[in-house]
Amino acid sequence: MLKMLWKTTLGFALIIVGFFLIYYFVKQDGAGESLALLSIPLFGLGAFLIKTGADAYEDVFKGKLKPIEADKLNNEGFEGMLEKNNALTADFAKTNKARTKLKMMQSAASAMSEDPKRF
Repeated sequence: MLKMLWKTTLGFALIIVGFFLIYYFVKQDGAGESLALLSIPLFGLGAFLIKTGADAYEDVFKGKLKPIEADKLNNEGFEGMLEKNNALTADFAKTNKARTKLKMMQSAASAMSEDPKRF
């Protein structure tokens, strides 16, 4: 990881120095031709270091995430999910039935308390 950071940082620094040398060459009206020629290898070396830094990134993080096995997911995962869903549906139906009974008992109790002669 540190290798990756150093390579990319150094690569960007070399590219910036290359741009500075080109700027200096243009600003001085062509003086310092050797500096302008030096900027070409600096660009190349900077690009190379950025590229190797990106390769180091792939090496560092390669294999961290494993691909999902489609057969396992299709066979075991969905059957287990279906069983859980069926169990939850049955439990919800049972809870809903109990809730309906309790509401009926509550309404009957409130009716009895309002008019006890009626029952």
